[in-house]
Amino acid sequence: MPEYKHVPDPHGAIIVDGHEVANTLQCCHCGCHFVSVKGSGTVRGFCLRCSAVTCGKPECDRCVPFEKQLEIIERKAHGLPGS
Repeated sequence: MPEYKHVPDPHGAIIVDGHEVANTLQCCHCGCHFVSVKGSGTVRGFCLRCSAVTCGKPECDRCVPFEKQLEIIERKAHGLPGS
C-alpha cells in the first residue's frame, strides 16, 4: 500500500468512510487535484511565476494560470477578440 504524504497546507482531501486517507494538492495551471505519494517517482513541478505546485503534465510546464485559461475559454464562447 502506498504511503501518502500529508502536506502541511493541503488544497483538498480524500475521505473514505468518513476518514481522511490522503491530502491533495492542486495544480496552479490546470486545476487538477493529485495525491503526493512518497517514493512514487512521479515528477511534479513548481511554477516560479505562480509560486505554486504543478501536476507535472507536459502541457502544464508552460505558465498559463487556471484563471487565465478560463478567461480564454469564455472569450472563445462569446466570440470576443483575444481568444
